[in-house]
Amino acid sequence: MTELGPIFVRLGLAQYLEPFLDEGFETWETVLDITESDLNAAQREAQLDAGDREGPSQADGSRRAKRKYKRHPKTDPNPHMSSSPTVQVRDDLKPENLSFTVIAKRVGEMWQALEPDEREPFEAQAASAKEEYLAELAKYKETDHYKEYSEYLADFKATHSSKPGV
Repeated sequence: MTELGPIFVRLGLAQYLEPFLDEGFETWETVLDITESDLNAAQREAQLDAGDREGPSQADGSRRAKRKYKRHPKTDPNPHMSSSPTVQVRDDLKPENLSFTVIAKRVGEMWQALEPDEREPFEAQAASAKEEYLAELAKYKETDHYKEYSEYLADFKATHSSKPGV
């Protein structure tokens, strides 16, 4: 594993080394695991902090302790679960560019309005897709990649669950 200090010095970021170490980023590999969604969340938090320089306060006037960044394991590119019958109904509404809430409400109403025999093709398609998924997943679990990912996940959990505050 690569130490952060020399890399931060070489990049001219030595002043940021201590905050990274405080947040649990001890190696260059852990820095590389930061995702775009993590950066977006940090940016939102920084914008909120900029609006309230004192930091967020609780109802009793005391200050909350700053939340530590919680790293997540890399996702596994395994086969993904198939969609439910209602998701297939939802696809008809996508072109209308509606909000998630409106789509969910309409899909629920449309699904409830369907007769059981009208639901059957959607349910059969979903059941078939689920069978395909389970077959793909069983094959995937026999691969070396699955074994490597399982080891990575176990190491990740062991490393990050033993740290206080994580």
